[in-house]
Formats: sequence, C-alpha cells, structure tokens
Amino acid sequence: MRRLIYLLLLAGVIYAGWYYLSAATNRPIRVPLIADSRVAISKVIVGSRSPEFQLERGDVTDTGEDRWVVSRKQKLLYGQDGRIRRLLEDLTTAVSDSLVTGSPNRTLERRVVELRGPGYREVFTFYFGQAPAGAVFVQFDGAGATLALPATANRWLREYFTFDAYREPRLLNVSPEAVDSIFVMRRDSILWGITAGDMRQAAQRFIASNTAAYADHFDEIAHQDRAFATIELYTQGTPRQIQVFRDSLWPQPYVLVGEDYPRRSLGYASLR
Repeated sequence: MRRLIYLLLLAGVIYAGWYYLSAATNRPIRVPLIADSRVAISKVIVGSRSPEFQLERGDVTDTGEDRWVVSRKQKLLYGQDGRIRRLLEDLTTAVSDSLVTGSPNRTLERRVVELRGPGYREVFTFYFGQAPAGAVFVQFDGAGATLALPATANRWLREYFTFDAYREPRLLNVSPEAVDSIFVMRRDSILWGITAGDMRQAAQRFIASNTAAYADHFDEIAHQDRAFATIELYTQGTPRQIQVFRDSLWPQPYVLVGEDYPRRSLGYASLR
C-alpha cells in the first residue's frame, strides 16, 4: 500500500512538472511582428550562414507603384515588385500565436532579417522548422523573448528569404510549344539544328531549364570575348535569340543569356 502511495505521489509530481513546463513554454500571446504597420520599409537585408542579399526600394512607376531591386554582390535582379510587396504585407500583418521561454533549437535553419526605413530599424532572427508545417520562431534584436509564429510562416524561407526565390530559370518569353525549329549558329555556320518532330523538350531546355544552374560567375560586360555561338528558336518564322558564351575553365563551360532577360544567365555542361 505504501509503495502505491509513493507511486501516486511521484506520478502527481511528474504531471505537475509537465503541466508547468508546458504552460511556461507555450503561453498564448498575440503580438504584431512590427508594432506600427504604417512603417515605410525601404530596405530589407537578409543574411545568415548563406550569402547576404538585400531588397531595396527604387524609383516609382508612372502608376505610383514602387520599383524594387534585389542584389547580391554584383548580381542585380529586377521585376520582382509584386513578390516584395507580398513580403512587406506579410511582415506588417504577421501576429505571433505564443510566447516561448528559452532559445530555439540552434540546429534549425536560421535567417537574420534587418528592416530599414526613415527613422526605423529592426533586426529579427527567424528559426524555421522542417517544411512545410514546421514551427517558426522569431527573436527581436536585443530581446530575450522568443515568439512562435503560425506554421504557415514556414513558406517565408522559400518565398522571401532565399536569393533564388527572386529569379527564374527562364531565358526567353516564349512558349516551348510554339517553337517550330531550332538552330545553333556559330558566325555564319550551322553547328546543328532541329527542324522536324517533337522539339518541345529541346526548346524547354533552352527557354526555361529546370536543371541548369545560375551562372553567377558570368559577367556580361567582362566576358564578351568568350562569345561562342547563338541559339535561334523560330516561332512561325520569327527567330528569338540566346547568346552562348564558352570557357573551359568555368564550372559549366557554356553560359546562356536570352534576349528577353539579359541580366539572367544559366550554366550548361553541354549544348546537346
């Protein structure tokens, strides 16, 4: 009987401890991520163990909308205004769902995000659990408290806080299904061409490859002497051109740059 009483007391202590820790580490609390949603953010700097990049507000369009530029070292990306506006809206409307004591697990993927604006500067450290529904924690610079955000914020890591989220592997603004012939030209000579059959796969590979890596080592101005060939993709007799540059010392010896997106370059191991 005495042993049973001891076991019941021990079970009660364990339950009380578990209840206390649960209550202390997951207290419901709704706090806006940005205290004043009217803050005019003009720069977002993202950095952690991966290379830092930034989003910076630029000129205003004729319709009154802000233009933004995404930059990392010498690489500049344009045309991502809509995505950046969604980021700002998500940041200014985000609300926590609980307060967590202690620090998040340091093995979680981390992003340090700095927001700047006129008279405003705030630094956050985000910790992302495993996608798609992993927990998301955030700490304010200089504050010991940790907030838990709704798990839906996990998508931020992929959509906003990686540089590649702001660029697309597309070299021409044309549908692969519309291409009726492909020629690879070197000066006035045809290296090879496709004029019949189903060429969608070949056209897709050059227009918007799903496997080619971004050629960040390529400099459009400095590497003009590496010009190698031109790929011409015809749609109803109208050619669309992709410039090919080649250097055997590059990670991928061929670099392709399309006429519709001149600042975008992809690396290829082979043209066939």
